[in-house]
Amino acid sequence: MNNQHDSTYALLIRSEEKSRGVMEALLYGLIALSTVISICQFARQPSPLPN
Repeated sequence: MNNQHDSTYALLIRSEEKSRGVMEALLYGLIALSTVISICQFARQPSPLPN
C-alpha cells in the first residue's frame, strides 16, 4: 500500500496517455512550423525606404 505516499508527479506520469503524447508532439511541431513560416513571410517583405 505505497500508493498513499506517491507524489502528484508520479501519479501523473503513471496516468499519462500514450496517444496524448503523440498528439502533443504533433501540435507543438505545427506551432513551431507556423512560427517559422510567419517569420520567413515577414522577412521577405521589402521594407519601405524614405525618399
